[in-house]
Amino acid sequence: MNKAVQSKIELIDRGVLRLDGVEDILSFDEHSVYLKTVQGNLNIDGNDLHITRLCLEEGELVLSGHIDGLYYVIQTEKKKGGLFSRAKS
Repeated sequence: MNKAVQSKIELIDRGVLRLDGVEDILSFDEHSVYLKTVQGNLNIDGNDLHITRLCLEEGELVLSGHIDGLYYVIQTEKKKGGLFSRAKS
């Protein structure tokens, strides 16, 4: 039986964020955390951000600090080729 992969986001008073479905942390600092999740890449903006729990085997992340925004990032493919690959008219 194939179970659909789900994610869950729980934000408590803009100070604690709990996430399920996390696959990887792509980058982080005290102002931004960029994650790969089962639902796509997610950017979290804020201040004084700290990862307080991380378990990639279970896909869990707990983040504390002041959370200003959560944004799913749409990946667009860049056009391949350069100057010489363009069709000449």
